[in-house]
Amino acid sequence: MAVVVLADDGVVFDGPAVEERPSGGAETAFAELAAALAARGHQVTALARGARAVVHRGVRWQPVEAGVPPAAD
Repeated sequence: MAVVVLADDGVVFDGPAVEERPSGGAETAFAELAAALAARGHQVTALARGARAVVHRGVRWQPVEAGVPPAAD
């Protein structure tokens, strides 16, 4: 299992938001990649501007403003 951190500081979004309202292709791809990695058993943290602190589809979403975790693979 890998510890994966994905970060995006573009538009405001998070995993649930991508499913709740229309989103751009980049945001959808970001959320789907994070969920696919989590589904394969990886520990995934996704950081995005304005993201809610929530676990969605196995991905720990956090606002990018909170900073990156101290370590990842």
